[in-house]
This record gives sequence, C-alpha cells and structure tokens, in this order.
Amino acid sequence: MKLAALQEIVGRVGCAGPDVMYVGDSITDAPALAAVRAWGGVALSFNGNGYALSAAEFAVAAADTSPALALARAFAAGGVHGVRTTARAWPARAGGLVGIVDENRDVLTAASLAARASVRGERVARLG
Repeated sequence: MKLAALQEIVGRVGCAGPDVMYVGDSITDAPALAAVRAWGGVALSFNGNGYALSAAEFAVAAADTSPALALARAFAAGGVHGVRTTARAWPARAGGLVGIVDENRDVLTAASLAARASVRGERVARLG
C-alpha cells in the first residue's frame, strides 16, 4: 500500500524518479524503497531491518534523525549524487553511521539492527 500511495503522489505531483527520496525501515517499506532505487531516486533505510536494507541504496543507523536530515539537505542541493557524496564522506564523529549499503552491507546491517533495537526496544524492533 505504501508503494501504491507513493506512485499516486509521484503521478499527481508530476515529478520524475530521480526527484524522489523515500525513507523506510521495514518490510512494508521494501517495495517503495526498491521502486525509488530503480527510478534513480534516493532509497534510504533508517534503522532498518533486513527487508529495508535489502531494498535501499543508502542506510542510516542512529539514535536520532539528524543524519537523515543531512542526507535530505544533500538531496535537495545535489540530488542522488549529493547524497552519495555525503554518505561516502560521513565523518564518524558526526553521530550515527551513514553509508551506501552495497559498499558496506555487513557494518550497516549490524549498526542498523543495533540502533533499531536501542531506539524501539527489542520486542518492537523484531517486527517486520
């Protein structure tokens, strides 16, 4: 349903795929993340589970949304290239872990699952 809603919004607004940034964290976001990635937009997993990480190109693992905000600003200023550049240059001291999933899958997966459990609690973090 999230993908259908996203497609409706994109169609109504009339924007192209590279102009779309989608942030998700679970199985219900995976189809939308995969679509946005295929369209050439920014598919971002935020403290995502395995489903979200498999579909996303970018990942954030953090206690708050400030890294996602930085990526959104990079997207507004430079599109997917701006996000890719920001993700590759993300300083460890900035808080949170930011990266490109295909370049650092194991580290991003471990950090995302740990952040997910820390922020949401163990029981809720296990949800799809």
